[in-house]
Amino acid sequence: KSFEDTVEDVKKIYGCHVELLTDNDGNFLGMFLQDLRMKEEFRAFPEMVCADATYKLVDMRIPLYVLLIEDGNGQSEIAALGLLVNEQRDTLHWFFNKFKECN
Repeated sequence: KSFEDTVEDVKKIYGCHVELLTDNDGNFLGMFLQDLRMKEEFRAFPEMVCADATYKLVDMRIPLYVLLIEDGNGQSEIAALGLLVNEQRDTLHWFFNKFKECN
């Protein structure tokens, strides 16, 4: 199964909003992912968003970024996910702006 097919499956099966970042040659640089529950959690508790990255979690060996909010019970809830091939300013800027645009 191709990467594009997998992205389409995630959109259809899980109802996720997915945005991809590529360079001028079409090489993958990043993916923003948010499902309806993540969006609703952020809408309910927008006061503070924390960002964390976990490295080498997936086979691609790129960081998985997790945007977290704190709910009314003090529990962390996921507000969005991102796979970014690097941590350059432009790539991070794209990811955080996608979060702003989608919320």
